[in-house]
Amino acid sequence: AMYGQALAVVDRVEEGIEYVQRAFRLSPRDPLEYLFHAYLAVCRYLADDYEAAKQEADRALQVNPDLAIAALFKSAACVRLGQLGEARRLLVRVEETGFEWAVDNIFRPRTDGTVWGRYTDAIRTALDREPLI
Repeated sequence: AMYGQALAVVDRVEEGIEYVQRAFRLSPRDPLEYLFHAYLAVCRYLADDYEAAKQEADRALQVNPDLAIAALFKSAACVRLGQLGEARRLLVRVEETGFEWAVDNIFRPRTDGTVWGRYTDAIRTALDREPLI
């Protein structure tokens, strides 16, 4: 599942989705299934399927409401869906649960050749301050 997410970040999105879906098939009762949903949310977001990304992030957050990656990608999806208020509430929640570093960390320089900017641009839209990076 993590490999699938990594593939999506380097713009091999369809292949990434396949790997995450394979993780679900190989381990159908995995106690970390909520992470599979979070990784699939990343893939769906980078495939420009923002509604599906939001739904997968919701599945992860139902099990682990403090999972920063799911909340961050749900926030980005909400920005793309025109739901800026919800996107901002999610970022505030991430910061209130002690993960403010997670918000700033996404703005660290990333390797060339990734599609990370599509994600950070959306988060920057919802963030009500300048990143601390």
